[in-house]
Amino acid sequence: MPITKASDHEKHKQKAILFHKMHSLSEPLVLLNAWDALSAIIFEQHGAKAIATTSAGIAASHGYSDGQLIPKKDLIKAVKRIINSVDIPVTVDLEAGYGKNLQEIRDTVYQILSIGAVGINIEDADPQHPERLFSIPEQVEKIKTIRALAKELDVPLFINARTDVFWLKLRTTPEECLSETLTRLKEYKEAGADGVFVPGLTDPALISNIVKNIELPLNLLAGPWLKEKNTLKLLDVSRVTTGSAVVRDVTNHLKEIANKFIKEENYTCLDPTVSYNEFNNLFSLKSIAKKRA
Repeated sequence: MPITKASDHEKHKQKAILFHKMHSLSEPLVLLNAWDALSAIIFEQHGAKAIATTSAGIAASHGYSDGQLIPKKDLIKAVKRIINSVDIPVTVDLEAGYGKNLQEIRDTVYQILSIGAVGINIEDADPQHPERLFSIPEQVEKIKTIRALAKELDVPLFINARTDVFWLKLRTTPEECLSETLTRLKEYKEAGADGVFVPGLTDPALISNIVKNIELPLNLLAGPWLKEKNTLKLLDVSRVTTGSAVVRDVTNHLKEIANKFIKEENYTCLDPTVSYNEFNNLFSLKSIAKKRA
């Protein structure tokens, strides 16, 4: 049962279908992670075909640390602004689902779908206990609940199932991490996941093993370890995301400006490369009217 009027629902559905197709192209899907409307608009204007959100970036922009500490209503409002600011598909980092039980998680996903999201990340790390993962049965039921809701609403939501086995280094050796990761991802796939995300995974042999055994689009986290983009293609990786790296880089730049402004004897650090008019025209009245319609 659609949650929007017929014309809007069909656009939403087609955008979700397009997002699915982006994971099966000859080149890996590259997603920059936005944290507000400005970052999303800039990414779109510079050629992004789709956008992901960063939970850490959105939380920080509201004065919270990462880990589901931002109130859900504030998260939803921030994501809605991002989705309404661009024409391209947006997938949302929902961390562990922003809910204490399946019904609350279902409500979170319902709200995200109602504002036009085409995909989500759902992770198995417990925000209340950062060093542990939810049990496989718990995470499986979560994914099944989300898949059932998306089917009910007739939206082909792309569920990107994240496991933090490598990220948290929960096993002694890489081989043990791989074994646990494969066990979890196979169950998540059976539950209805469309793709899998394994942050912290950087070893080419282990990457190939997961691609071969899971047979779902694999999402990796970009970083200095990835010296050549072509490496992803050679390993059959379908998707790469920046996570919080971009907003952290912007944060570092802000720190440098603040330090120079306070300590230096002149204000040359305030000579921006983007003019006021160029900056202001990012949000033309015409485009704002269109997005609010």
